[in-house]
Amino acid sequence: MIKRIKAAYRQKIKITIDWKSKLIDFLIVILGITLAFQLNNWNESRKDKQRLENYLESFRLETRENIENLQSALKQARFFKEKADTIKVLIASKRFMDSRLGTTAPLMTNPVGYQPLFTTIENIKESGDFNLIKDYALRKELVNTYESLKGTATSEQNTQEYIRDFIDPYFFNKVRYSTNYPIDPTDFITDHRFENIAIAYSNLMNQQIDDYNSVLDKLQTLQQSLDDTE
Repeated sequence: MIKRIKAAYRQKIKITIDWKSKLIDFLIVILGITLAFQLNNWNESRKDKQRLENYLESFRLETRENIENLQSALKQARFFKEKADTIKVLIASKRFMDSRLGTTAPLMTNPVGYQPLFTTIENIKESGDFNLIKDYALRKELVNTYESLKGTATSEQNTQEYIRDFIDPYFFNKVRYSTNYPIDPTDFITDHRFENIAIAYSNLMNQQIDDYNSVLDKLQTLQQSLDDTE
C-alpha cells in the first residue's frame, strides 16, 4: 500500500514537471512570434522610410525643374508684355507709320506655353503614400504649392484660349504671315480691334507675370523646405 502511494506521488511530480516544460515551450513560441512580428515591423518601417526618401528626392528634382521652367516663362512673358505695351504707346501717340506696329504685332499670337510638372504629387496621392510625410507643415506646403501650379496652368490656358478665339482670327485676316506685315496697313492701324487686342493681351501678360512671381516665391520656399529634410 505504501509503495502504491509513493508511486502515485512520483507520477504526480512527473506530471507537474511536464506542465512546466510545456509552459516554457509555449513562452519560447510566444517570444519567437513577438520577435518575428517586431522584425517584420522594422522591415516595413525601413521600406516606408526608403519610399519616403525616394518621394522627397523626386519632389526636390521636380521643384527645381519647375523653378527653372517658370523663370524662363517669366522672362518670356515680360518680353511679350513689353512688345504689347510698345504697340499701345505707338497707337496712343498716333505713330501709325512706325514699322514696329507690323513687325511686333504678330508676337501677340504667341502664348508663353508654360507647363508645370505634377508627376510626383499625383504619384504619391495615387499610391496612398502621402501619409508617409509626417511633417504636417511640409505636407501643407506641398499641397498649397501644387495647387498654385494648377492655377498657373489654368491662367496659361485662358491666355491660349483668348489667342485662339480672338487674336489668331484677327491677324489671320489682317497680316501676311510671309512678311509679318499688315495686308492693308491703313485699315490695320485704324481698326479699333487692334488697339483692344493689344490692351487685352498686355493685361493678360501682366496677370501672368504677377501669377508667375507669386508661384515662383512658393516654389523657392518649398525647395528650401525640401532641402532641409536631407
